[in-house]
Amino acid sequence: MQHCGKCKMNINGDKQYCPLCQGMLEGEGDHKAEIFPKARPKLPPDFLFLRIMTFGAIVLAVFSVALNAMLPIEVNFWLPAVGGIVCAWISLAIAVTKKYNIIKNIIWQLFILTLLSVIWDLFTGWNGWSLDYVIPCACMVAMLSMAILARVKKMPAHEFIIYLVMDGIYGIVPLIFLLTGILNVRIPSVICVACSLISISALLLFKGRTIKSEVEKKLHL
Repeated sequence: MQHCGKCKMNINGDKQYCPLCQGMLEGEGDHKAEIFPKARPKLPPDFLFLRIMTFGAIVLAVFSVALNAMLPIEVNFWLPAVGGIVCAWISLAIAVTKKYNIIKNIIWQLFILTLLSVIWDLFTGWNGWSLDYVIPCACMVAMLSMAILARVKKMPAHEFIIYLVMDGIYGIVPLIFLLTGILNVRIPSVICVACSLISISALLLFKGRTIKSEVEKKLHL
């Protein structure tokens, strides 16, 4: 029989890690005493929708370039059109691959949206709208969406709390923009930083043990 020194429990079967804390087990296992049924191998994900979406994006991109070449104008509108198509494809691709975990999907969409907005801002002459509005507003919307979703679906805290902490930490990033004075509009960033600090404080004070436990599990501490 194997033993987990961290959980102080004996584990039947022949496993390398504790099923509770994911820590290393001590002692020799016995495969004859296996208590968990053998899991079926995961079926490969269905990428048909992703393939159709990719083909549609290629068609739209080619059409926009061809249309721009045929029209007697000097404005190259195909570049922002193709850029928009690529951004939409990336966002939808992430949504499809992470569709089974909505909370994680929200975090991925937050990072992708803010990164793409900064890239767009750079390629369009840098007006600062990505830092003034997109990043702080996206952080607040993601924070509110996860809180509402967790409440409506009655999700246990360990399923979403780490992602709320990640969003709260990311929401403090606009503080750097405020301190460096690179913002044209300060109000969204001030509100975002204030909400993020309040959110992180509440999570640490009232769910500190859950956060510590989840961090230990994910880092195998």
